[in-house]
Amino acid sequence: GVKVKNEVVIRAPQLNVAQTTPLFSLASVGAQTGPGADNIVSLRGINYNADGGGNWMGVDYVKLDTTEGLATGYLTKKRFENIGTGTALADLLSHPNYVNETPDFTCLRPDFSANDADECNNCGLSVSGYFIPTASGPHIFHISADDGAGLFLSTDENPANKVQIASEPAWTGRRNYVGGDGDGNGAGRGDPPVNISAPINLVAGKKYYIEGAVKEGGGGDNFDCAVQGPGDAPVADGDRPIFGKRIATRVDL
Repeated sequence: GVKVKNEVVIRAPQLNVAQTTPLFSLASVGAQTGPGADNIVSLRGINYNADGGGNWMGVDYVKLDTTEGLATGYLTKKRFENIGTGTALADLLSHPNYVNETPDFTCLRPDFSANDADECNNCGLSVSGYFIPTASGPHIFHISADDGAGLFLSTDENPANKVQIASEPAWTGRRNYVGGDGDGNGAGRGDPPVNISAPINLVAGKKYYIEGAVKEGGGGDNFDCAVQGPGDAPVADGDRPIFGKRIATRVDL
């Protein structure tokens, strides 16, 4: 393997500090590419106990399709920090940092969610990439977010053709797709609820650019998106956001 960042010892003060590698491509670090190359990026860590012992805490990897630069099973997350106290989606979409695509932090996510725990105030989060249907037919998307949020889908893989198909007008807890919003009874989402898209006919195997975006004021922050496609059970509260071969994102090779 090719090391792209030295090991980092994380103690209590660093538990909520993002650790990132320098920007690199496979070519820039001399990694093998093409036929026969695994094209695996791995992250390894050891969790040390108080007595000095350690346990492996897991290995994550991304397998890349070198013909298109795709990481299947992942989406790209961006965080925009210190962009104001507003809670409306428009406060993010109109901010220069979002418009000019200059996030403060970027990483890959293994499902269509922005995070697993609250991470920032006065910020904006986006999660984007491709939705790849596994069956042709109508798809119904559900989002759950805190604070105001929107879901955008393109007619193809071009982001320029995206249109908004769902919104979160107030706020709600994680993966609360069909329950109440911030007012506790769901009335703020309207009838029919605006956080659930109309059925959209999609073609199996085709890549559609998709993006979720949320503006956070203070307190909790989250964004999750689930889908009911042909043959799927209806979306229920608590369902895992879209994952696996239905999502992919482009990465720098």
